[in-house]
Amino acid sequence: MIREPEPEVVVAIPTLTGGDKLRRCVESVLKQTQCSLRVLVVEDGVADVAAAAIDGSDVSIVTLPRNRGYAAALNAAIMESSSPFVLALNDDTVMDPDCVKHLLETLKRHPNVSACAPKIVRQGRDTLDSAGMAVASDGTCIQRGYGELPSRFRTLEEVFCASGCAALYRRSALEDAGFFDESLFLYCEDSDVGMRCARLGWTCQYVPDAVVYHEYSATVGPASLRKLYLVERNRILVNFKNLSWSVFLASFGFAFWRYGLHAFSFASGRGLEGRARREEGVSAVSLFATLARAHWDAFVRLPGLWPERRRLDRLARMSRGEFAKSLRRYRIPLASIAGRHD
Repeated sequence: MIREPEPEVVVAIPTLTGGDKLRRCVESVLKQTQCSLRVLVVEDGVADVAAAAIDGSDVSIVTLPRNRGYAAALNAAIMESSSPFVLALNDDTVMDPDCVKHLLETLKRHPNVSACAPKIVRQGRDTLDSAGMAVASDGTCIQRGYGELPSRFRTLEEVFCASGCAALYRRSALEDAGFFDESLFLYCEDSDVGMRCARLGWTCQYVPDAVVYHEYSATVGPASLRKLYLVERNRILVNFKNLSWSVFLASFGFAFWRYGLHAFSFASGRGLEGRARREEGVSAVSLFATLARAHWDAFVRLPGLWPERRRLDRLARMSRGEFAKSLRRYRIPLASIAGRHD
């Protein structure tokens, strides 16, 4: 029996809830032009939520026995295929029909590119979610162009990394980097794999002609304490693995400066911080407690990351000092992070 070759692209779509948003996402993927792909929906710790949404579609379902997080769900889909390109996709996204075609063409033209980032537009709004990702001086990975007009980001260009919301990865680059870090569970897995790929000599490209529409933070909410905890804990873990000692230690000073900016926005009712206070009843005490717990839990985990830090140093083609200098090209001011609006 002759086995059919794997499609060029495997599309990995983790889901917790299925439903209409998953159906819309899958339908947009199946309408992609000029590319061969296989769709894998990963039920992350839930069962039988995807079947109704994709009834009759040519889609495979992988069910994880427990909720292992976004990175683990992506890895599970990757291991189910041998396609040379991997599209990571949130289930609350919808793609333009030519999106994968444009991403794939760019990856094929540039053999040193590990991932391509599409133009991600806020669903129902004429503003950007991201045009690739930028990085702040405390190691926070943040959406480039968030809240701005999509027309401002028309140029194919190198960026820090691609958002895990929607990104086309080269399998060989993910294999070099060691795939997604499942211990992070949720958030920062994109910046982590982006940093590891960069130190191995790979780059990332933003592709403006590839367009994705996203319902921002539909899973946990844009201003939730759970999101705050995971982002801050994981930021420290990712920095420890990938940054030089001087940059890692300096990141805490920059982070506390950023916390001061967030506190001002919280007190004045601006941005997501003000929304959390007004609409969700988040108090200053709960914010402080969440940040303290995130730092404590990160510090407890740091000794266990020593082997990974050493492994990355052995494999890297770029020293940590050289990597720190390269990050300046993608720097975003800390002041632009606080006070962001949903």
